[in-house]
Amino acid sequence: MEELVINYQALSWLSRLKRAEIAKQIQMSPTALYRKLSGSSEFKISELNALAKALGVPVSRLVFIQ
Repeated sequence: MEELVINYQALSWLSRLKRAEIAKQIQMSPTALYRKLSGSSEFKISELNALAKALGVPVSRLVFIQ
């Protein structure tokens, strides 16, 4: 079965300040966003959509199918 995987490398450029700004835009705490970006917590589809919108990129840039 195929699995949807977050492309953490595509998000590694976000600085701490930028993460705080993005977290605010997607209505998530900076700590929660950090956990999700580090892989210790999973993103919901709605969170990925909000993150992609805040970054101005398609969701396909943030995930890949494994």
